Amino acid sequence: MKQTRFFIVDDHPMVRDFLVCLIDGQQGWKVCGTAGKAADAVQAVTTLKPDLAIVDLILDDKCDPGLVAKFRQLTPQMRILVVSGSDEATNAPVVMRAGAQGYISKANPAAKILEAIQCVLQGGIYLSEETAAQMLQKDTTPTTAPRSPVDGLSAREQELFRLIGDGLGPSQVAGEMHLSVKTVEGYTARLKLKLNQRTAGDLRRYAIEWHRTHEP
Repeated sequence: MKQTRFFIVDDHPMVRDFLVCLIDGQQGWKVCGTAGKAADAVQAVTTLKPDLAIVDLILDDKCDPGLVAKFRQLTPQMRILVVSGSDEATNAPVVMRAGAQGYISKANPAAKILEAIQCVLQGGIYLSEETAAQMLQKDTTPTTAPRSPVDGLSAREQELFRLIGDGLGPSQVAGEMHLSVKTVEGYTARLKLKLNQRTAGDLRRYAIEWHRTHEP
């Protein structure tokens, strides 16, 4: 059976050892290398080409989200999960834009870190619900006065609205947007408020009718 290969980047030996034990303890998973410095990590990852890199942003007491972008440039097929003690609200959006597939705080227990790893390996996007909500709220909105409540939705909210209008249920929407069903349900509740729709059924009918009359 082919093993899933991991590379760990963290400047604390104890953290590296913990992650090695955590990963090597799972069937079919193997850590193929570790590094404590960004330069060493870039060289090793380019050579080893692991399936997933687990990356801390703070190396040598300096926060460096640019390492994620460098990894994405050199090994575009590799998945990247940031496991860090850096400020999540500030850095999670930065590393996601740089090409990471997930961010989880080191404050989480081992079981939660394993959950994040599994999600990213399966092609999903992993973020805490708080960070996902903050990123949704910060999406750009039209600079001109909106012509209707739908025009005033952010880009991410419009994507959700479109998928609902296409007839997709919560689990299907979650798959399309790489979010958990619970997160999608939270966003849907906010859409109901913004669009003045009382129930999920009302919102679905409104979305279907909107897209029928407004899309070519």
